[in-house]
This record gives sequence, structure tokens and C-alpha cells, in this order.
Amino acid sequence: MAERLKEIKKKTAIAKLNDVPTSPRKMRLVADIIRGVEVNRALDILKFSKKHASVSLEKVLRSAIANWEAKNPDNTKELDNGNVSGKTIMVDEGRTLKRIRPCPQGRAGRIRKRSNHPLSHVDYRPGKSPVSLKDLFIHPIHPPAVRSLSRFPRDQPTISSQPFPLPPVRHPSRNLQRSCSP
Repeated sequence: MAERLKEIKKKTAIAKLNDVPTSPRKMRLVADIIRGVEVNRALDILKFSKKHASVSLEKVLRSAIANWEAKNPDNTKELDNGNVSGKTIMVDEGRTLKRIRPCPQGRAGRIRKRSNHPLSHVDYRPGKSPVSLKDLFIHPIHPPAVRSLSRFPRDQPTISSQPFPLPPVRHPSRNLQRSCSP
């Protein structure tokens, strides 16, 4: 049991960054994008992201990769093969600095300057290829609805942009009936 835990710990590496002056909500938006993605692809995503939080997450991910390389000096080629991925990326809430801003009529408005602690686990998954675009789109797109022939007296049915016809809407001020369909 202890040997198995040592093997698991050797295959994973952890990195944490404390007190990043960004809201945890903003950081989680970026963390959700790279969670479970192969590390080289995750670094590319973070590099070309427009969000400011991606700079801090890239720093944490690079640190976790360096920790993984220090633990596994024999398997550094696995990074290039795409067998190392971000197993867990968590963003915990840090301390909140409370400031006061003057408001009208002598009141004071509160300003909360939030911070967070991003944590990254990098894991080795043998034989696991990186996620392709085909894997992301599993569900087929539903075909659009076909309108009835009674409305369009042509031989072939036409394709509608709406999946089903909308019910008529009543105007609130006037009791008139209007149709939503184009």
C-alpha cells in the first residue's frame, strides 16, 4: 500500500501561488479552460488568452511542470509526447482587503479587494493522447425543424431557423394577438 502511494506521488507534482491580487471568480474562469488539458496545450491556451488571470495561472503551471521534471528526471520526454496533463486546478479564496469609498449623502461604500490561491496538480497519464477537436464535439447537432406544407404550398419542405413554432404572444397593454414567427 505504501509503495503504491509512493508511485502515485512520484507521478504527480503540485505547485501553489499565494495571494494573487485577482478575484477568485475571474481566476476560475481561466482555470476551467485548462483543467484536464495536456500541459503543452494548456500553456499555449494561457499564452494567447486575453484574460489577466492567465498570467498567474501560467506561472503556477510552469512551476508544477518544473516540479514534475525534478521528480521524474528520466521521463522528461513524456512532456513532449503529450502524456502529462493538468489533473487538478483549484482556485481558493484568499484574504479580502476592505476599503472605503465616499458615496453621496455622506455615506461610505465598501470596496472589497479580493485575492486567491491557485493550486495546480500535474499528472502523468501513460498512453493518453491529447484532446483533439473531434473529441470535444461528441453530440451531433440536431437537425432544424421542417415547416409544414400547409403554410408553404411548394412540393419540397423548407428548413426553418427555429426548432419548433413559437406560440402567439399577446401584447400586454392591448389585448391584441401577435405572432413571433418571422
